[in-house]
Amino acid sequence: MQIQQRNIEDIQDDHCKLIKNILLTPPTYVEKLPFKVTNYSKPIEMWNNYKINKTISLDNTIIKSAFDFHLSTNNHVLLFYSTVLDNCLLFCKVQNKYYNIIVPFKGYEVLENCNDSVIATYVKAY
Repeated sequence: MQIQQRNIEDIQDDHCKLIKNILLTPPTYVEKLPFKVTNYSKPIEMWNNYKINKTISLDNTIIKSAFDFHLSTNNHVLLFYSTVLDNCLLFCKVQNKYYNIIVPFKGYEVLENCNDSVIATYVKAY
């Protein structure tokens, strides 16, 4: 299975603007996850598998619910951050197109004393 990851420059300009606007809104959901990853290829692989098979390799209802949300809701960003990394993974769905983007993470002060990974959803307010 090929891992799909794009650079921000590869995204259509109107989609890029919508993703940025979505990320400027407060998260609608934030939850800690009891594990860390050393790179984001595993979560991307899990997502690609979930799109096809609707199953995940972890017994974790938070991840399953997040992937269900990602499949069913349009114009949103699902942020995944692992505390051992300097960047975060954005699972974006904009105008029914999926984008996986890795960007620098600047929210360390918000997560002070957090040793877990974090998942958050962002939805454009209308």
